[in-house]
Amino acid sequence: MEKFGNFCDTPLWNYTDSRNASFPVMTPCFQHTICPSIPLSFVLLFTPFLVAYCSRHHDPSLKWTKRLIYKLCLTCIAVVLSLAQLYLVVDGWLPDVLSYYISGVFTFITAIDVLLLLLLCVSKGVVTSGVLHITWMLVLVSDIPQLLWWIEQFKIQSDLSSVPCGPVRFAFFVSRFLTSLQLVFIHCFADVHHTTGYENLTDSDNTMPELKRSFLNRITYWWASVLVKKGYYNPLTMGDFWKLSARDRCQALHGAWRKLWEPAYKEYDRKRIAFQSSNQSGDKKAPKMPSVLLILVKICWRTLTTAFALVFPYLFLEFCKPYLLKKLIEFVDHPDQPLWKGIFFALLMFLTTSINSLVNNYYFLEQTRGAINIKSVLFPAVFSKTLKLSNAARKDKTAGEIVNLVAVDIDQIEDIFFDGILLFTAPVKMIISMIMIYQLLGTATFFGVGVMALLIPINIVMVNRQKKLQVKQMEYKDDRLKLMNEILNGMKVLKLYAWEPSMEKLVSDIREKEMREHKYQIYTNIVQDASYYCTPFFASIAAFAAYTMVGSGDHLLTPSKAFVSLTLFNMMRWPLASMPHVVLCAVRANVSLKRIAEFLTSEELNPNAVEHSKNENAVELQQCTMSWSPETITPEEQNAIALKDISLAVKRGELVAVVGKVGTGKSSLLSAIMGEMYKTKGRVLVNGSMCYVPQQAWIQNMTVRENILFGSPFNQQRYDQVVEGCALLPDFAVLQAGDKTEIGEKGINLSGGQRARVSMARAVYQNNDIYLLDDPISAVDSHVARHLFTKVIGQSGILANKTRILVTHSLTHLKHVDRIIVMTDGRISEVGTYDQLIKDGGAFADILREYLAEMIERQKSEHSVLSGADLDDIEEDDALNAILSELTAKNLSALSSPSVSRQTSVARQTSITRQTSRQPRTHNISVSSDTSMRGGTKDRPPESEVNVAGTLIEEEEVETGSVEWGVYGMYARAAGLATVTGYLLSIIVGGGGFEVASSFWLADWSTDSTLQRNATHSTGERLAIYGALGMSQALFVGISTFFVAIGSYTASKRMHGALVHNLMRCPMAFFDTTPLGRIINRISKDMDKADDHLPQGLSYCIAVSNDVIVSLIIIGVSTPVMVVGIIPIIIIFVLIYRYYVRVSRQLRRLFSTSFSFVCSHLQDSIAGVSSIRAFKAQDRFCDHMEKLTDTNVGIYYHSMICNRWMQVRTDFVSNVLVLITALAAVYFGRYSTLSAGILGLTVSYSLNITGYFGELCRNWREVETNIVSIERIKEYSSKPTEADWESSVERKPPASWPTRGSIKFDRYSLRYRSETDLVLKQVSVEINGGEKIGIVGRTGAGKSSLTLALFRIVESAEGSIEIDGVDIASIGLHDLRNSLTIIPQDPVLFSGSLRMNLDPFGNYSDSELWTALERAHLKPFALESADKLDQIISEGGGNLSVGQRQLLCLARALLRKTRVLVLDEATAAVDVQTDANIQATIREEFADCTILTIAHRLNTIMDYDRVIVLDAGQVREFDSPGVLIRDHHSAFHAMAVDAGLTS
Repeated sequence: MEKFGNFCDTPLWNYTDSRNASFPVMTPCFQHTICPSIPLSFVLLFTPFLVAYCSRHHDPSLKWTKRLIYKLCLTCIAVVLSLAQLYLVVDGWLPDVLSYYISGVFTFITAIDVLLLLLLCVSKGVVTSGVLHITWMLVLVSDIPQLLWWIEQFKIQSDLSSVPCGPVRFAFFVSRFLTSLQLVFIHCFADVHHTTGYENLTDSDNTMPELKRSFLNRITYWWASVLVKKGYYNPLTMGDFWKLSARDRCQALHGAWRKLWEPAYKEYDRKRIAFQSSNQSGDKKAPKMPSVLLILVKICWRTLTTAFALVFPYLFLEFCKPYLLKKLIEFVDHPDQPLWKGIFFALLMFLTTSINSLVNNYYFLEQTRGAINIKSVLFPAVFSKTLKLSNAARKDKTAGEIVNLVAVDIDQIEDIFFDGILLFTAPVKMIISMIMIYQLLGTATFFGVGVMALLIPINIVMVNRQKKLQVKQMEYKDDRLKLMNEILNGMKVLKLYAWEPSMEKLVSDIREKEMREHKYQIYTNIVQDASYYCTPFFASIAAFAAYTMVGSGDHLLTPSKAFVSLTLFNMMRWPLASMPHVVLCAVRANVSLKRIAEFLTSEELNPNAVEHSKNENAVELQQCTMSWSPETITPEEQNAIALKDISLAVKRGELVAVVGKVGTGKSSLLSAIMGEMYKTKGRVLVNGSMCYVPQQAWIQNMTVRENILFGSPFNQQRYDQVVEGCALLPDFAVLQAGDKTEIGEKGINLSGGQRARVSMARAVYQNNDIYLLDDPISAVDSHVARHLFTKVIGQSGILANKTRILVTHSLTHLKHVDRIIVMTDGRISEVGTYDQLIKDGGAFADILREYLAEMIERQKSEHSVLSGADLDDIEEDDALNAILSELTAKNLSALSSPSVSRQTSVARQTSITRQTSRQPRTHNISVSSDTSMRGGTKDRPPESEVNVAGTLIEEEEVETGSVEWGVYGMYARAAGLATVTGYLLSIIVGGGGFEVASSFWLADWSTDSTLQRNATHSTGERLAIYGALGMSQALFVGISTFFVAIGSYTASKRMHGALVHNLMRCPMAFFDTTPLGRIINRISKDMDKADDHLPQGLSYCIAVSNDVIVSLIIIGVSTPVMVVGIIPIIIIFVLIYRYYVRVSRQLRRLFSTSFSFVCSHLQDSIAGVSSIRAFKAQDRFCDHMEKLTDTNVGIYYHSMICNRWMQVRTDFVSNVLVLITALAAVYFGRYSTLSAGILGLTVSYSLNITGYFGELCRNWREVETNIVSIERIKEYSSKPTEADWESSVERKPPASWPTRGSIKFDRYSLRYRSETDLVLKQVSVEINGGEKIGIVGRTGAGKSSLTLALFRIVESAEGSIEIDGVDIASIGLHDLRNSLTIIPQDPVLFSGSLRMNLDPFGNYSDSELWTALERAHLKPFALESADKLDQIISEGGGNLSVGQRQLLCLARALLRKTRVLVLDEATAAVDVQTDANIQATIREEFADCTILTIAHRLNTIMDYDRVIVLDAGQVREFDSPGVLIRDHHSAFHAMAVDAGLTS
């Protein structure tokens, strides 16, 4: 090459010298121009990015440590040396050529730029900079050619006299080189911040140390070694993790989301309202929903941009491998080249693969950060939206669907952010591969491209098909989770009615539909996987055939062409093989994004429904018409209007009572004041803060004290006042940890009365201005109700100065209120004081008259004993006395004795107190044991459930150590052992064997071409055999894909079936102590892993393992001596993996556990959303969700960090193997007889194994973590179960059993666990058939335990129970429970038809169903709907009042009509007249039945045949109520005195 005149004094590149020289030397011109331009270009390119990063950095400045000062001094020395070099040129010490000026200027600009950047980093508190570190490394590397040149000059002449200004220049060079070397070393360490307090704060805050470590530490993940080491020696716990960096926490990310989403949503809502009002004809297009994806990209753009930018160096370095392979094979083919060239190519191959590994791992880390940011945004976004949903939207968006959004849909969106970049990189990788193949094979490449083009139409069809299938599958998944959520919430009712098989079948039917869509998806995946896997091979065959057969005679398939082409085709295989997965992820993400967008754009409560005023009235409604639906369109929907023309003004400090029959709109009135309803017209004005006490008490899974405080600061004086006022002190005395006792989900270890009083205490403690009380005193006994009214609600109570609106049915307290509002059919029919309304004789007087008349009528048919306390209420009330006298004048014979008159008074008190439209009555601790059917004494939780610390909910079990092989065995058995065996044989023997054969055949073919020995096998024969081997391989791979599909489908069906079946058979104690979020987590997220992620990951892992084995076999067979180097490499690889995998497993388990907390908090908040909104606690609950999300995604991020830690190290091991193989090829190519084809084959597969090792580790880690889901499913599939449902043939009772209904307890004892005390002790009672028995007792007496024993909810410790002479322990649970009937206190309904809720097994005809509805007084309600018996009941019976739900439970009992009936306040939620009708129905339909009633109030069982009085688990008294109450020494008499029934 000619000189550049005055530009250089030597050629820029001397090709001849560099090719033939025994020692690599670059020309001075190259050294002075190209070399210094490399670091300069890099630092100038990245200076703007570093400046931008520093401008956003707000940490304190760096501390001037000795290391930082030394670093600054070295940088200054580098600047001085560059100036000195420039001075030598300017002063004439060097030849006057431009290249020397360029070298000086470039070096100086680089040094001064680095110095300025270093000072910027110091001032902005940037502890490390990759830009500065890499710049100094490039400076060092760019000086290596000059170092080699100086070494060569020393060889020529040691005194350097032939070099102009040689000694001086050499001294400057050595100084600069050593300075650069020191700077490279010192940049390996991070600096520290100046402020000591900041350091301490950061350390104590336990923030992720990543940002406090050096660049080299970060890219090698050395900082994560502490966590890996800790997890290797000890199982990790929640306290072992660092907190996420501020940039990755929910607080920052969700704040960014709100700024972007809220304006977009408001604009969309405005357009939607305009569309709904203007689109009467239905021909306009609905407005487009805001793009969730676009907003997510805006939030995460920096992370996504960083990841995308890293793709380009990754692709460049990736394609350096085949280029270097080509050069290495050409070197082996030409032994006349100098040895240093081969060594140089081998070292360069190692260097590029190593750098590529670091780039690739950092790229994956940024992908991970983007993925967790998606969760950190969407988890709180979905949660906060849940708290804003309107009532109509809440009906459409069930709890199960919302949990599915969080558990499945967000994961699928996360997956596309993680893998979506492959949609770009995979096509680019294939295009570059094809270009490089074209350079090798010429136009023959287009034959291969043509084969690959066939994928396009297949892919289009498959993607469209998958999208449709995914939409349907997610709909079925929503339905399944919704049903399972209802089943788990109503498990008590299922067990009492023996409905588990019916509900299991419903779940199975939905699952069958879901899996049918999943199966079709699997079939499309088979087509895609087979086509993508086989395409590279068929493309290579087409290209090789065209090249060798169509071209001229010089088209020989040489080793370099064959194996470089094969490497490039193999590089296309994994992008192509991953495309089905990525496309499927894209389809699923698209569906999930749409579903989440639909949810996030659902209708919200109108924030302006309630106006905040400053007038004298605390609450004012002005001509308000309200409904529970957005609008009433047709006359059939008029019943949607709940309140009509309501005008009301409540003054500050006023106590107002709201009364009326069931369904007249009392609770709706409170909802309207809270803004929970749709306002058709009118205004709602509120002056002050509100508190709400709902009918159905909402209790959180935390301690009693935390439930009462509800986030408010603790004030001992006020707390004591509230607790005493709400009558909670006796409860604290019996709770094992007092007010620090943990309450289970939904308050399962508290009675209904306790839950109501805790709910009341929560509201009272808040000390707000306005109190909306939705019949809270109905859930307690009469004397406790008086206490609550006197101490809390009334004019002398804690709330005396507050505004109180009280919905009630208790007439006792009405005369003590300021005003009474009477509701009739959604209107206010009367407003006035108690005396005014009695005097007016309107609706209120009618209510009194109706209720007293019903009591008199009942008195005729029932002969109760006397009571005295409530008679005083009537005697003191002249108005009631007048009404009573009027009614009794017609019934003098029936009321001739004082006792009868007093009995009527007792009945009156009971009946009126029972009326409510929304909540069943519960009981009070002072009278009864306050137990529930869920497993034991409520006020004093069973010892099996509460430990000495007051903890009820058991900690979720987290397995430690390796996953048991039994878990893999379970999955293999579920998939089918024959299927698993077939898969392994097809992929390992078929796919692997044929790949080895085809590779060696290609090596032999290329060697023959080189040696011109084509006579032994013609080109046609070569192609035919190569094609046959490849097609056989493709066939076996296709068969293996089919086996994976069938196996995964079968395993998913079996595991889900086993999980649901075992859950149905678990005892109630399991559900009482296990948060439903944990169970839902198994059914949703873990099952989703088993359905989709695990089969894909496991099959992919086995396929990669097969490729690793094939590569090792080929390397070992080609060059046997390589086995010596391979064995230690494999050992090191296994040791690294074993060190890491312990941590990985534990992280996965903890991740699943932390997600259970997210699900539990979400479900708990959905259940109490009205209370949360009324207390204005949305922000606090959202903050808690953010903390839970940070914990969950933090564990996931730790898992990914540990994965990168492992990947970097295994990649390094793989790269060492590449170096060894390449050096071996150089050696054997020069000094042995091995052919270039064999050596090319060896190096080609050693390059492949680099990627294979990484893929194997990554996918095996995924398998290890996903198999934990199977472990968790297995755990709940093997939980201890109840006894058998069905009896053995010889013990099965007759179909008519029991015929009499006699019950005998023979020395019966019961305990909840073997190590706990007895709760029933030696109970011996005989009950005759047809008797009416009341069961009473004080708190903890064991009443409900007796009922649980009867239904075998808890099994006996000793003794027996016989029904009609049959020992119930000897028969199946369903044989027993189907023969008993219970009307539970809490009515539970399921989403589905009215028919299904009445008769889930389909055992009764329509006429029988209608008869039952008629006798339960529900027939008019059923006839209102056009669908009649097929009308839909919403989730939890949300579209029915509580009274209607209770009537539906009565209809169930009427259908069953067994000889034994257990009543638990069966008519609690109905009005007076309906109550009277129901009592008549029970007397008529169950006249000859044995009836057991758990007495929440003694006056309900005063007319029973006998009463069982329990005390401390023993029968203390058993006689008729008349006998017991006349015995002043009896426990029953004492209880009657406490209840105010006698004196």
